Amino acid sequence: MGRYFNPSTAEAIKENGGRELETDKGTTYLFEEDYEKFIAQLEDGEVLLGLYMRPAQGFNNAVWLYKFDEMLQFEEQERDGMILRIGFYAFPKSNFDDT
Repeated sequence: MGRYFNPSTAEAIKENGGRELETDKGTTYLFEEDYEKFIAQLEDGEVLLGLYMRPAQGFNNAVWLYKFDEMLQFEEQERDGMILRIGFYAFPKSNFDDT
């Protein structure tokens, strides 16, 4: 599983140019059409970032969801109650240029 942004908080994401995308609360996104809807909301130079909480471990992950399969891995864990999704964000790709 992919590339991460730190610190992994909603505040840090927004401070670094991220903007929250609308989601249907309580919905788990398991279909490629869902991924495509999020990608369609991105502007040039933005990537899709998912912010998830891992309650058992006590930390968050802010992960670049660079393809549908990457999002699916996290959303299946969310569906199974292993993690909680905090949100999806349009996020400047330039934040990953030095990694």
